[in-house]
Amino acid sequence: MVTELVHQILGDIERLSICGLAKLHSMCEFVRLRDSPLFETQDRWGLCGVSGCPTSECVVLGEHREWAVDISYLHFFRMLWIVFHVDHIEHSKFMHYIDSRPCNEKTIDSLKFLQLDADYTPEIHYDTYLAAFHYVHETLSRTVDSYIDRYSCTKGGVSATLTPALAPQ
Repeated sequence: MVTELVHQILGDIERLSICGLAKLHSMCEFVRLRDSPLFETQDRWGLCGVSGCPTSECVVLGEHREWAVDISYLHFFRMLWIVFHVDHIEHSKFMHYIDSRPCNEKTIDSLKFLQLDADYTPEIHYDTYLAAFHYVHETLSRTVDSYIDRYSCTKGGVSATLTPALAPQ
């Protein structure tokens, strides 16, 4: 199930590139490939790289810190990171549990205790993961749809041949 949802989000991100939102596509790719969910924030005036509006508090993105986006987009970028790192998060939780067990305990015994441990509940985060997938998918879909509506062929923007390529799969 996770693989299918990740594939759907990758398609949503690709739609950004196809319709001309290359900068936002690059930002999403940067977040997707990051190892850490932590983002640098700064209190400084500038233009948001997503909206183009002035901002006084921004999140800095990019390998060379080339993008500043308004702090209001931080939630989206954190959810986007979660979407692409569910396996990493679950593996980290598992390893943390195993590391917390006594050193002299056999691995098989640790795994048995893991099954019985009421405090170790990986399913507790499933709703969070599903909410992240839904939020990211809806946000990206609405972004592309809004862009298509704004720059449709009747308004001299996106060509009629490109619009079908942007339709959700």
